[in-house]
Amino acid sequence: MTLPAGLCCLEESCECDFYQPQAKGRQFELELSKMGVGCFFTNKRTIIRGLIYRGLELKRRLTKMGFEVIEVYPYATKLILFGDQVPRRVASGSLSFHKEKLPELIPGLAPCVDMLDRPSCDAAFNAYTGYLYSKNGTDSLGDPSEGTLIVPKLPR
Repeated sequence: MTLPAGLCCLEESCECDFYQPQAKGRQFELELSKMGVGCFFTNKRTIIRGLIYRGLELKRRLTKMGFEVIEVYPYATKLILFGDQVPRRVASGSLSFHKEKLPELIPGLAPCVDMLDRPSCDAAFNAYTGYLYSKNGTDSLGDPSEGTLIVPKLPR
């Protein structure tokens, strides 16, 4: 996780501000939006402030331990891999769709698939994106100076 350029925090009482006042969030969030991939924008009015701060802290700790940290987004991964086949998260067939698709991506997962819930499926899609990253099978969205999102290779 990263903050948009110009922000030191997400507190509305702080005077830090975007370098680009018209921007709603980070560059890659704007790129996702243009691709039709919904996401929460990282800004001072976000409804996921706590989640963002938790991500920033986890990134800080893992980086300090020497790990390379990448940001991924399971919904973007699913849409890039499966297109408009992906059911809405609240749709009745959503979980079964994920349980059907994941074993096709992750060898050896099939015997465990019945134990997966929605967060576990999202974690598995995130792990798969990390695996693709390790094999140079990804693209990045955004501006490296602000933070990037790693996604499976985009169709050319």
